[in-house]
Amino acid sequence: MQPVGIVDFGSYLPEKVVGPEFFLDEDSAPDPMANSPLFKVPPTRHHVAPDEQAADMIAKAARPVFERLGRDPAAGVDVLITNVLLPDELFTGIGARAAHRLGMSPGWIVDLHNGGCAAFMYMVQLARKIMADGTARTALIADVTNSAGQMSAQSEVRKQPHAAIPGDGCGVAYLEAGKGSPVLGVDAARHFDTFDRFGNLYGAAVPINLDHALRDGRLHDGDLVMMSGFAHAGDFAAAAAVRWSAAA
Repeated sequence: MQPVGIVDFGSYLPEKVVGPEFFLDEDSAPDPMANSPLFKVPPTRHHVAPDEQAADMIAKAARPVFERLGRDPAAGVDVLITNVLLPDELFTGIGARAAHRLGMSPGWIVDLHNGGCAAFMYMVQLARKIMADGTARTALIADVTNSAGQMSAQSEVRKQPHAAIPGDGCGVAYLEAGKGSPVLGVDAARHFDTFDRFGNLYGAAVPINLDHALRDGRLHDGDLVMMSGFAHAGDFAAAAAVRWSAAA
């Protein structure tokens, strides 16, 4: 199998920032999970706009990646893999529409909808398998979380305790054969955490966190980066370790 590395990350967060007051009022009962790291209400989260589509979120997250790398997406992506928490269409995936937004014509388009919070690591592994024989050398993987602004914000749903926890966003990663960071329990100081700012981003959390860690100067050549997630109350889990190497 040819080595495949992560070359860069990108992310997009919707413009609308929502505070806990949107969900709670003076008559609300005390939050029983206020001290839980997984289920406490974060101070802020982002919500998609009513007309915002997953394909647009992918394009907004991916364009800065291609600009930084000096790549033309029309000629630079052989494989596109997407995972969308709340699909825009009833029967079709978002991959073809996202490719059109970016002007791409990848030979492979795979739309996943079953990876949950572990989707990013699953997509990295799937991309590696597709690229194993050498016919595909580059891949864009995109993970979209978009249910908070569409479901949790509904007038009756937002009164429920769980509605204030999710946030919306999109994270992407660009993979290339033979380059980047080969795909291979930390203390709090080494755990890059954006929950208080963005809420629970489900599967999109890993690439969004890594993009922000990279822009904030938290990733350095030679760092061992651990990624993990579990989905659907723990019935599916995935993890990966990469030795980070900055793109040349």
